[in-house]
Amino acid sequence: MTPDLLFSLMPARGSDENETLLMVRSLRRFGGAQKDAPVQVMTPRQEPLSEAACRSLAGLNAEVIPFEVPQAALEFPFGGKVFAAAAAEARAEGRCQTLVWMDSDTLFAGDPSPLALKPGCALACRPVMLKNISSLAAEPVNPFWQALFAACATPLENLPPCATLVDGVPIRPQYNAGLLALRPERGLLRAWCGHFARLYPDPVFAPFYEQHRLYRIFIHQAVLAAVLLARLKADEISDPGPRFNHPVFLDAKKLLNDVASAAEVVTFRIDSFEFFTDAPWREQIFFSAHLQGWLEEQLG
Repeated sequence: MTPDLLFSLMPARGSDENETLLMVRSLRRFGGAQKDAPVQVMTPRQEPLSEAACRSLAGLNAEVIPFEVPQAALEFPFGGKVFAAAAAEARAEGRCQTLVWMDSDTLFAGDPSPLALKPGCALACRPVMLKNISSLAAEPVNPFWQALFAACATPLENLPPCATLVDGVPIRPQYNAGLLALRPERGLLRAWCGHFARLYPDPVFAPFYEQHRLYRIFIHQAVLAAVLLARLKADEISDPGPRFNHPVFLDAKKLLNDVASAAEVVTFRIDSFEFFTDAPWREQIFFSAHLQGWLEEQLG
């Protein structure tokens, strides 16, 4: 019997390996019905995890899977993640009903079973957190997004606006690449990778990289939106709501959300493991007592 959920991630480049270990440990501790769900940790062959980290992950029943990625893609801040997601999806097909692709800066605080996709739904995801390079809903599509939508055959009609999670800006649909629950047989992540591999080196986008570094940082996420909007109908996409992908590292920016208490949140995002060393995290955040106590033990 195939599991409902399979979780996959790629360790953030240059991050402390403890970030990945903390994520998997939090799933095993707080994941409820999914605490024993399979986990794939995708690692570029150029940047293998240490033997100690691999042993620790094996002890947590998480598989470490090397994958191939062009060196040029690794020169983009999140380029490797696109190839990791495609490799994870190919490996997950036939092994689960719902593949959950997550960033390694995720902490589980509850049972993620609601991410299991319902019939007729192909994708569950959350909007981007901040505006950054998003296409503003109230303005004409700018040259960057025009080029991207054209390259991915994304229809401009019927793109219902959504709001960024933190600053509340109305934008054309764009989704956070750090939490995607999808059906692996639909090939969405492999389509994302195929288009990204073709587009990130395209000279058409070079002037935008020079214009502002945010285009280089978020080209992967922009391509994701263009691909998903081209391949899915609106009623095939769902939003799991503010209990998921809560960006606790942005709480200082007066996060706009509908979560009544910390106990309701299922997954937090911390941005990087340095969150626990560079900030007075005990005072400033939104962790429930049981999660904070567990974190004290883990970080001790």
